[in-house]
Amino acid sequence: MKQAIRKLSFMLMLTLFLTAFIPMSAHAAKALSVAVNGETVKKITLNVGDKIPLTVLRGEKTLTPTKVKYASSSKSIAKVTRKGYVKAKKAGKATITVRYKKRSGKLRVVVVDPNAKKAASSSSGAGTITCSKGSNIKVGEVITLTLNKTARANDWTWEFSGTCAKDARILTDTYKKNGKITFTVWPSGGTLSIAGKDLTGHTIGCSFNVKQSVKWKKREQYRTDALAGLTPGMSQKDMVVYFADYIADRAKYGSGNGNFFRVIDLGVGDCWCYSTAFKLLADAVGIETIIVKNSLSHSHYWNQVNLNGIWYNVDVQGYDTGKSHNWILSSDKKHGSRWLGDPNFYSQYSIHYPVSQAHACSKTLSF
Repeated sequence: MKQAIRKLSFMLMLTLFLTAFIPMSAHAAKALSVAVNGETVKKITLNVGDKIPLTVLRGEKTLTPTKVKYASSSKSIAKVTRKGYVKAKKAGKATITVRYKKRSGKLRVVVVDPNAKKAASSSSGAGTITCSKGSNIKVGEVITLTLNKTARANDWTWEFSGTCAKDARILTDTYKKNGKITFTVWPSGGTLSIAGKDLTGHTIGCSFNVKQSVKWKKREQYRTDALAGLTPGMSQKDMVVYFADYIADRAKYGSGNGNFFRVIDLGVGDCWCYSTAFKLLADAVGIETIIVKNSLSHSHYWNQVNLNGIWYNVDVQGYDTGKSHNWILSSDKKHGSRWLGDPNFYSQYSIHYPVSQAHACSKTLSF
């Protein structure tokens, strides 16, 4: 009898335990749900720039937003605030996770850009060329064009046209190898087209609208002001000296701080900044100019120019700080053995203005 009572008591206790525990456990394990505009959702699609509030529910109960913890798998695509507002930043996909005590829930967010442009492209009987960035690009960007397999089989010559064609340059041309061409345009904005022609008369190309930022407008103005000081009939030699004076009068030697246009932007910079400022001006008047670098332990950059088939050293930073004409239109010997360029030395310092292999300079021009 006692054994039966003990057994009955045990079964009663077990029933009471399961009755109390199982619903509580099931309730505890239940995930949070997310509602938008009063409707429970697991996925939403937003346009770039949209900002919407989330409502987090625990069963039928609405939770206070500030008591919920929010996280985004990609803040650059969809950012979520501490009060539960989701802001669509750029096209892509992200997951918003909400947490309250030990419960959690997830919301998938898809962000689309209604203003996104389709890839700029053109085609001919000889193949196609495509720019994934579309027809709107920015000054200073490195733009990649892709040729399809048919186009890669042809031999193309490339030509820029448009209002900022003078500032466009091809950086790499490996279309025969991987179908890629990269180019950049700076400092001016406007219209730009790149066209390829092959020996059979086929043409291929893309056209762009080039957006110019404030800093690039300032750099273009620097060049415009410098060119305004040129006089009719000026020789290339006189232009070289004029550009060196123009830069030196407006700059002082200091840190480049990783900005290769710092001499133009702030009036202070290192030898690399002096060299890029000079090349910007010399390129504008068609003087063949490169940037070179010594191969000694203390790096130094300067320019070399080609006048009538003869190469000369043009070291504007040395000219500015050394106060000597030995730095301008000089031979390697007069330029100074300390900074003597190694004709076999080459490095890709900047994709915009690569450092070129130095030429031997045997003559000096007096001025």
